[in-house]
Amino acid sequence: TKLGKATLSSVNDLWTGAVILHYQGVKPGRAYLGLINHVLKKATSQISTKERDVLLRQLNVGVDGIFETYSRNYINNPAMGTLNKLTDTMFDLNLLNWWTNSSREGVAKMMSMHFADNLSKSFDNVPTRFKALLEAYDINSKDWDILRKVGAFDETKFKTGGDKKNKFFTSDHFMETVTEPLEGGGWKVKDEWADLVAADDVRRIEQSINRYYIMESRVAVPEAGAADRAWMFGEHARGSLPESTLRLFFQFRTHQVKMIRALAPRMYEMGTPSLAHVLPAIGLGYVSASLKNMVAGKEPMAYDDPQTLIRSLEQSGFLGFLADFLGGQFGNYKHDMDEAIAGSAYKTLKSWSDLGTELVKGNKDAVDFYNHLRHQVPFANLFWTEAAVNYFIHYNIMEAFRPGYKKRLEARARGTNADYLIKPSSIWGG
Repeated sequence: TKLGKATLSSVNDLWTGAVILHYQGVKPGRAYLGLINHVLKKATSQISTKERDVLLRQLNVGVDGIFETYSRNYINNPAMGTLNKLTDTMFDLNLLNWWTNSSREGVAKMMSMHFADNLSKSFDNVPTRFKALLEAYDINSKDWDILRKVGAFDETKFKTGGDKKNKFFTSDHFMETVTEPLEGGGWKVKDEWADLVAADDVRRIEQSINRYYIMESRVAVPEAGAADRAWMFGEHARGSLPESTLRLFFQFRTHQVKMIRALAPRMYEMGTPSLAHVLPAIGLGYVSASLKNMVAGKEPMAYDDPQTLIRSLEQSGFLGFLADFLGGQFGNYKHDMDEAIAGSAYKTLKSWSDLGTELVKGNKDAVDFYNHLRHQVPFANLFWTEAAVNYFIHYNIMEAFRPGYKKRLEARARGTNADYLIKPSSIWGG
């Protein structure tokens, strides 16, 4: 129920992906243009089946989306199985799976081109950070010489009329070049390669190339791995009070943890050149926040409002734990400091506790209970359903309970410099 607008926040994957590509040696302009180009091609169905099979699937990145991470957190029983399906359905309906896959594909595609471009250079002459990454993924100078002999393949392999200047490299291409299949399964090193590389090294190099694409794409489009989860949840027994407390505290914060633990150190290592990504990040944060306004029926954020910069920074992810990245209702920017620190789960529990207390005292009534309950309805806050639910159901129910509600809502919006594109009072007579 908190993930309806997650994809609108995830546009920031463009700048995190560009940072990783820049770190490896790709110029920022080329990185951003390449990523945007791939996402647009994917959105307009310009990715052919051959390109998908010959390149994207061979990069091993755009398959499971974000759900694979979440599914590991659930116990395998019928109730949790249903929850898994509902969660996966949510990620399909809010397009988060599509966006995550598209973003990782775009990053890996650019990485593959960068890998291929550098095959023209000796191991000692490739960009320093790229060389360090290759060594970190167990690809040494001797391996690089073998990969240079294998060579890259160009775009004409999967695209009619493709540009031969656009070259790529995948582990499958490496295996197809140096090995041949055996009857009954398995493979052997081709005779012409047998003196250059042993079978064990072939398998190691293949796995190293795959790890490079998979792990780097998951830093570029941040996903917390085992080490990050251990850092967040510690070594407490699963289901224990300390473990459960930490899990609630870090709800919707795994993205920020990954950024702090993996992305920030790389930006620090890059030094001043990493500042090239500050303006794109703020710009994408503005786009994210404005899109959230617009799907709620409001105008985009005013460019001359000082609060716009703050909210753009929050949305960009630059402000770490205080950023609203996945939490939908946590993103209304009216939370107290304890809620900002303790997190989305704490805010939800606190709001229900406060409501229960006020109901008992008689300070709240049925309409307040309804107003709380509507935020907990699955699929009602999808970015393409929320406005319809609000305009045709919620606002009218609230108007019936509290006459003048719509006018007060509009006045409050004007006071925060976020007027409505379509005034609630204009629907069904105000």
